[in-house]
Amino acid sequence: MIERNYWQHAGTGEIWAVETHAGTPVRCAGPLNASDVHPLLLDHLRYTQGYVSDLQVDWPAYAVVRLCSLCNLVLRSGAVTVSHNGDAAVHLSCAGNPRAIGGQSVGAAVFVEALWQASVRLRRQGAALRRRSSGLIRRCDDLRARQAREETALVR
Repeated sequence: MIERNYWQHAGTGEIWAVETHAGTPVRCAGPLNASDVHPLLLDHLRYTQGYVSDLQVDWPAYAVVRLCSLCNLVLRSGAVTVSHNGDAAVHLSCAGNPRAIGGQSVGAAVFVEALWQASVRLRRQGAALRRRSSGLIRRCDDLRARQAREETALVR
């Protein structure tokens, strides 16, 4: 069975999204910025076999990256954590005071918009803005043409 997780190299600190089968890397994506690590992003990355041989050479130095289930940030080794909903772990600070996101309520801290969701939303909004601006440009051109015709009629 193929499993997807984030893995971090102990020596370099590089984070990779890796598909494993029976504990061995099969395909990977990365290296990634720590700010791009999010559980919802795992299924939407472009996994390739390009760097798998490099990962396999030093595979024992990689460890699964644990994420806080409230803020989705990386749980660093040695960080103070508490159990949350069974087997999930959260930062002690998140458990005591979950951070608000964008001024929203504390309950909104449970959901963070993933990179791919933001990208899709922004593409849709961009397409709508382009359609509206094209319509406005046509209206401006029509008004300019009408004004030019009226000015030439007055001159005659």
